[in-house]
Amino acid sequence: MASATREDYQEVLETIRTWPTVTRLNLVQDVLKTVESDVNVPRTTTGTLEKALGLLATDAPPPTDEEVERLLEEERIRKYG
Repeated sequence: MASATREDYQEVLETIRTWPTVTRLNLVQDVLKTVESDVNVPRTTTGTLEKALGLLATDAPPPTDEEVERLLEEERIRKYG
């Protein structure tokens, strides 16, 4: 395959500048798809939400209002004396 010259590049760029924004964005997505196989970008199979929920999961019941208030008071005493 022949390599693109600077003139070819500029000609294409000038042409697409006249296109509507949505069409240019679609072109960008299509171009990225053509290089996707050339670049080894690791894909995660687990999403961030699932990871976060896993970190928050516990078998213990949530603290009561009184327990939360006590913990806050202890932290205030520790922090402010």
